[in-house]
Amino acid sequence: MINLQSLLLEVFGTQPKAIILSGAAGMGKSTLINDLIRNIPSDFRVFNPDTFNPEDDPDRPNISKNNIIIRTKAIPDAISKKQNFIYDTTGQNFKETAEIVNQAQQNGYKVMVITLYGSPIVSFLRNFNRSRKLPKEVVLNNWAKVYNQISSYKSIPGIEYLVVQTELSPGEKANVNKFEKVLKSGELEDYFKQLIQKDPEKYRSSFKKPKPSDIETSKDLPDPEILKAKEEKKKAAEKKFSDAVKNIKDQFKTVEKFLKIIKPLNYREAVGAVKTFAKP
Repeated sequence: MINLQSLLLEVFGTQPKAIILSGAAGMGKSTLINDLIRNIPSDFRVFNPDTFNPEDDPDRPNISKNNIIIRTKAIPDAISKKQNFIYDTTGQNFKETAEIVNQAQQNGYKVMVITLYGSPIVSFLRNFNRSRKLPKEVVLNNWAKVYNQISSYKSIPGIEYLVVQTELSPGEKANVNKFEKVLKSGELEDYFKQLIQKDPEKYRSSFKKPKPSDIETSKDLPDPEILKAKEEKKKAAEKKFSDAVKNIKDQFKTVEKFLKIIKPLNYREAVGAVKTFAKP
């Protein structure tokens, strides 16, 4: 009897391969991809919404637009040509990513999905140590969305699935330990407040440009209505962040349960596994 693998090789020659890499902001996906492409065949195309359009401002790429083009045009084109590819995505929209997996499998691809994992505090601090800074509440909410998909990705039939622990510096390990202790003590909101108060400018999003009304152009006293609107906007932003912190308290516990079952690989183990997967 001819097995599926033999049939695919007969029809397509060397079986094409797709690697889908997911992970929250600041988890080191780009670094991992750079390490992977030094260890796998050179014919793998990389689709990254951060760098897909070379005309984008590197500090403010149009990630949403680029991602749509990658999903609806670039990847389907690569699949039609049986090209090996790596797709760099957050993975928070399981349905969209699963559709790409299905499309690839229907066209004879061998598929590996990798989730690069790191603690919420690692994602948070790394986000604000780079030039392109997402808003505080977005970082935490996206973390929860990404890693709540672990069980869903694990259940996709026919794929190789890896959860990989991002590499941490000694300082980051200390931050993770402190974060987990504070979370257990129930004082997470105070922890974030104290952290941000040390350097408010550092924790300001680079995606929020000041509006003309926010810039004083006159020596006159500010309009009371403008001041009121600013205060209401500030309170709304504070509530969004407070809600995001509360959400992390619950979601972190759920994700940790998944990780105890799956047992993440370390960085070097992951590179080795991908190297084996990508062999012609």
